[in-house]
Amino acid sequence: MNSDRMADSIEPDMGNEVVTPAMWIGVVSLFPEMFDALTQQGVVGRAVEKQRIALEFWNPRDYATDRHRSVDDRPYGGGPGMLMKVDTLRAAIFAARERAQKATGLVPTVIYLSPQGTEVGSAGRSSTGFRRAFSGRGRTL
Repeated sequence: MNSDRMADSIEPDMGNEVVTPAMWIGVVSLFPEMFDALTQQGVVGRAVEKQRIALEFWNPRDYATDRHRSVDDRPYGGGPGMLMKVDTLRAAIFAARERAQKATGLVPTVIYLSPQGTEVGSAGRSSTGFRRAFSGRGRTL
C-alpha cells in the first residue's frame, strides 16, 4: 500500500454527527478480515457501532514490493517457522503510526507481540495509558 491509499477502516457512518472515539486502535495483521467477528458483534461491535472506538487495519502484504506480494522470510540462523520481512512490516507499522498521529494528534504506543516481550497486565495498561495503540507480530510457526 502506498501513502495515497487509506487503510481498511471500521468506522460506521452515523449521519452528519461527528463523534470523536474515546479510543483509536490500529492493527497490523496479515489477516485483517479475522477481526470482522470481533468488530461486528458483542461489546466491541457495539462500541464500534456507537463510535466509542475506532479500529483500523494494515496488511503488510499491501506494502510488499515483489510481484507475489511476499511477506515471509526464513529465520536468521535457521530454525522452525517463518519471519516477517523487515521492509514490509516496517512500512506497515510506519503507515499505522502516521495514521494514528493524524487521527489522535498524539504519538501512539506500539504494542509488538513477541515471545521475547514482557507480559502486559493491568499494571502495564495503566502505566502506558492505552488510549491510542496498534499491535503487530512478526513470527509465525
